[in-house]
Amino acid sequence: MRFQYSPYAMLLFAAALITTALAGYALRHRKREEAFVFSLMMATLSWWSIFYGLNMMGANFETSYLFNRIKYVGVVAVPPLWFVLALQYTQRQSVLTRRNLLLIFLPALLLLPMVLLDPWLHSWWRGLHSKEFGGLVVLTQEGHTWLYYVHVFVSYVYILAGLWLYIRFRQRQQSIYRSQTNLMLVAALVPLVASILTQLKVFVFPWALDSFFFTLSGVLFAIAIFRYRYLDIMPVARQVIVEQMPDGVIVTDRGGRIVDANPIVRRMIGQAGDLIVGQPLIAHIQHPELRQSLSEVLRQNAMASREFDVCVDTEDRMCTLSVHITPLVREGVGAVGHIFLWRDISERIATQRQLENLYQEAELERKRLALTIATANEPIALLNADGDVLFSNPAAQRILHAEHRAHFPGAIRSAIVSAQGAEDVTRLEVEIDEQSFHVSIAPVARTGGMVLTMYDVTHFKQLSHLKDEFVAIVSHDLRTPLSAILGYTQIAGLEDATEQERQHALERVESNVRQMNALINDLLYLARLEMDVEERRDWVKLDEVVQEVIQMLEEMAVAKDLVIKTDLDDVPPFKAVPRLLVQMWHNLIENAIKYTDEGVVSVELSVEGDQVIGKVSDTGIGIPPADLPYVFDKFYRANFPAVRQTTGTGLGLALSKSIVEKHGGQIWVESELGVGSTFALTLPLEEDK
Repeated sequence: MRFQYSPYAMLLFAAALITTALAGYALRHRKREEAFVFSLMMATLSWWSIFYGLNMMGANFETSYLFNRIKYVGVVAVPPLWFVLALQYTQRQSVLTRRNLLLIFLPALLLLPMVLLDPWLHSWWRGLHSKEFGGLVVLTQEGHTWLYYVHVFVSYVYILAGLWLYIRFRQRQQSIYRSQTNLMLVAALVPLVASILTQLKVFVFPWALDSFFFTLSGVLFAIAIFRYRYLDIMPVARQVIVEQMPDGVIVTDRGGRIVDANPIVRRMIGQAGDLIVGQPLIAHIQHPELRQSLSEVLRQNAMASREFDVCVDTEDRMCTLSVHITPLVREGVGAVGHIFLWRDISERIATQRQLENLYQEAELERKRLALTIATANEPIALLNADGDVLFSNPAAQRILHAEHRAHFPGAIRSAIVSAQGAEDVTRLEVEIDEQSFHVSIAPVARTGGMVLTMYDVTHFKQLSHLKDEFVAIVSHDLRTPLSAILGYTQIAGLEDATEQERQHALERVESNVRQMNALINDLLYLARLEMDVEERRDWVKLDEVVQEVIQMLEEMAVAKDLVIKTDLDDVPPFKAVPRLLVQMWHNLIENAIKYTDEGVVSVELSVEGDQVIGKVSDTGIGIPPADLPYVFDKFYRANFPAVRQTTGTGLGLALSKSIVEKHGGQIWVESELGVGSTFALTLPLEEDK
């Protein structure tokens, strides 16, 4: 430790000698219980002064900081001792049981360790540092923590409670000693004058002068106690503590007249203290809502405490006040006055509203995100560092079937292993049960977890395969007739070819050209339908169109010994594109004949309400269940031997579906493998369709 000489510290040591002498005098010359408590209060003031002086004499930060903390043994002990002294002096010794004494001193016992342990907990001061003043090292701070304000609040409660006791005790007395009153007025004015001078910055010292003036007031206080026995006015501590309270304090009598008000209230009312004392409180409240609430309390003279919040329009802003009203109750009489405490909680309310808005926005975003993830078709799962599944949506649950990565499908486990330790997103493709997935694994920073996202690309891979297959089919279907045309033209050009051979060759050339033309037309029809090109519509009798198509395909059915059965209602005319309807029915009936080796092909037309229903059924090979969702896709052909052995481009059903939808209808298929298939469709009969 390092010390420096400070003349200001000598004054504190002198004050400590005085308070120590007062404590000893009280113990030697008085046997009253309040004398013992008074001696303890003077002893704590001595402690305060001594260690405050040592704090001033500290030549470095560590020394000043140490004694600054130790002095708080006295600082936190004075308010509860003051309250106990008030209870004893106002003849309420029955309240001071061991249990109640423990409760009174409990805040001090809890707060004192927070001060002493501040170097490690930082629980009392903010921005504590040393600076130079007049060649001396002094300790200063930028602010305090909330625990310090808890200490201030508790101290105010004890001081105000003691003040209330003295007011009630004074009201019960029959006479007042003038000399005692004058003495106590002087004792109260000493710290009051010091407080005013401090507020006016008359003192240039960086230290608080509380202990000096407490000591002087203590001398006068001791004379009043031991000579006159009775305290008649507010305690000295009121001038030092209550005047500096950050909250507004007003004391009124039974008639609602102002007995006292601290500077916070006087500034809000806009009047000096000596001008408002004795005047009705309501006369100085300008805000209607606050005036009404206070009027109601004063009119009812209620015995219970009340608390409410109110918005007040001040000169520069709107502020929210929290008003707490406590009645001053006299036994056998009731409420003889009230203490009003009000606090500006505008910042707290604004902060609370901001937090509520932020919480609502965050909660809304969380719900949106949760709903998006839960309804997403892509499997999404969140894993922690140990591989446990913290969250997974239904799509992921259907694929993973486990709550830990150790039980995931092998391909996913391998993907996770390859992604461990990576700082960026890992992307790879895996196969699971004949399905292809594009897997994205993103690390979660600072947790060791990861987000697993899977995209089912099975259908896209199948489409890519179908596209390649279509190109091969189209190439084959174009190359075959071209090769035939080339061969037959060579035959027709031979000099020794007969006229019959030349005629046959030309017929075959014509047949292959027609085949190529049909393929190209299918592609063009489909392209025009997808571009939604408008075509002229004429009145059409659908049953006649179906009969025409059956006649066109009858030779093909007879060649396979198949029977085409028809059940066609008389369908009313409706507007449509005849060429497209012929193409659609031709595709459906031709497919039925193509994939049926024996049995019957049935064609039905019926009218139900404002729509016509058509069906083409066969007893052919049927369609595997796995292929049913894709039969109307372009270029799609089922991976089935009987299908692969039959030539085709995979465009017929896609073209038929586009034609039906262009006319405002629907088409679907029902099939059973090895039994047969039924293609059904509906078309509206309205003319404007």
